[in-house]
Amino acid sequence: MRFVGPLIVLVLAITVYYVINEPEPLDALDTATPPAAVPDTTATTAKVEKQSGDAGPFLRAGVKPNQLSKEDAKEIETDPVETGNCTLEIKFFDAEDFSPVSGQAQLWRLGSPGNDYWSNGDQLQVDALAKQGLLTIENLPAGKYRLHPLFARNGSPANPEFEVSGDFTQFDCAVEMPGKDDVGVKIYRPDKTLLFVTNEQVQTKRLGWRLSGRPVDPSWIKGRVEKSTGQESPPRISEKKGSGSKRPWSQQTVSDLGVRFGDLVEGNRQSMRIYRFQIRKGTQSSMRLNLPHSGRSTEYVALYIEPADLQASLIFPEGQEVQELSKNFIIESTALPLDVENGATLDTVLPQVEVEINFLAVGFDAVNFKWRPADGPLPKIPLKLIGSDG
Repeated sequence: MRFVGPLIVLVLAITVYYVINEPEPLDALDTATPPAAVPDTTATTAKVEKQSGDAGPFLRAGVKPNQLSKEDAKEIETDPVETGNCTLEIKFFDAEDFSPVSGQAQLWRLGSPGNDYWSNGDQLQVDALAKQGLLTIENLPAGKYRLHPLFARNGSPANPEFEVSGDFTQFDCAVEMPGKDDVGVKIYRPDKTLLFVTNEQVQTKRLGWRLSGRPVDPSWIKGRVEKSTGQESPPRISEKKGSGSKRPWSQQTVSDLGVRFGDLVEGNRQSMRIYRFQIRKGTQSSMRLNLPHSGRSTEYVALYIEPADLQASLIFPEGQEVQELSKNFIIESTALPLDVENGATLDTVLPQVEVEINFLAVGFDAVNFKWRPADGPLPKIPLKLIGSDG
């Protein structure tokens, strides 16, 4: 009997352990409320601090005063931002699936007070990179603000304004993210005839892509005006760079929308991708195509000049025998969107489409020029023998 007491204690201890650590049933896991997300300690914290000297407060997150160039210091000095005691935590999420999203974001203070040199108006307070969907900004003055996520889809609605006050403010920011489009390009000759008609077989090859920055100009900004000149303070632009890889040749049938290029990423408020392609029909009508896809339209217009027409424009040096050099031209067109919803037509767009011509032939200097139908007739192309003076 002397072992009964300790045995009862042991049984009770084991029972308590399994009650506390009993696995949750699968159906409970499916319906349980998920735990609150723990903030990522690597998320960006931007501080609006005062600089030493006369440069005033700076607004580039993570930049020390001594790291600023003279140009940046001078720029900041002209319209310094105010500091305060408020902290703002921003959570960025995809407006469609509510998942965390990240990228470069601007925080604008609305109706910021003027100073000796600048009128009151909206002022860029911070330009910083959100990570893991989070951005914390310290030392803000209380007031009205508006976020401008540069990684949002080009043309997406403006984000609402909100108040920052007290020691801590939290704001959830929905972002419409860029999607992917199936883009069609119709390629015309200068006389408006199509190079490739519906149901023709062509081959396309992606040569890569690069990012191109665009001015950020939110329509809602009420800019600050420099009192001495009357000029409005320009927005600060965060430059973004990048590039993409090549893909192999693929065969396709031309549709009613032209040559199709699927899965092209829309542009955002900060930059857009300029895709490069090569198109050919067998060994004929080979050309290169630049396609800057902003997301405004999925229909594009490009231009092609027949090599025979370029051959007819060649002017050979005096005494030089005329040669057949039509295969020595490299033709590259930059497609423009046919934005029908905003009134664009083929007659208004095609004259503005630019084609770049490169001519390379043995014994002659290389020739390069750009042309648009709006420039007038196709120019004559004088050739020059390598090493000659004229």
